[in-house]
Amino acid sequence: MNEQIPQTEKKGLSKGCTVALIIGGIVFVIIVACLILLFAKGKDVAKWAFIKAVDNEKVIIMSKNISGIDTVAVNKVAAGFKDKIESPKFAFDQVSAFQTFVQKYATDMKADSTEASAFVEAMVQCYPELADLYQPSVNFETSKAIDSSTTKNQSP
Repeated sequence: MNEQIPQTEKKGLSKGCTVALIIGGIVFVIIVACLILLFAKGKDVAKWAFIKAVDNEKVIIMSKNISGIDTVAVNKVAAGFKDKIESPKFAFDQVSAFQTFVQKYATDMKADSTEASAFVEAMVQCYPELADLYQPSVNFETSKAIDSSTTKNQSP
């Protein structure tokens, strides 16, 4: 009555191990595909990231109405910087100053005159020819200038 069922040796892997190997293989393929895409399209991704950083900072600066900052001039420099980034001659080593700016100010959503100035300076450090685009309008009190010039020209 107590007959023992003969034990057969299991062949192959258990179901859990098979599932784990399949999932691991899929994850490995996805990682390899991402790395290939990163090497193939990494420059385009970086350009996109820099352009988004410029646009985000510009929106923050424009929304704050910072005294002493000419928003038209900031827009001109930002547009020139974006054109330089989108050009075929774009080089990562040329935008290191802007990378430093993004790392410092990327997380805050407030802007002051220091940040706005640093934004423009970072772009100008990357491409010095952009300095010509940043010519903030200067408001002179013309009445004082006229009064001082007329009093000097009057004879006693």
